[in-house]
Amino acid sequence: MKDKWTLNLADALSLATSVKEKAVKAMETLGMTVPAGAKS
Repeated sequence: MKDKWTLNLADALSLATSVKEKAVKAMETLGMTVPAGAKS
């Protein structure tokens, strides 16, 4: 049985991408400079 807190690689990458997108949007909303690597 898989532990409910265990993430597989696909889940981890999906979560990281979602967090990155939200961080970029927050930075843009606040008028901050977004690093080029964060926009890709």
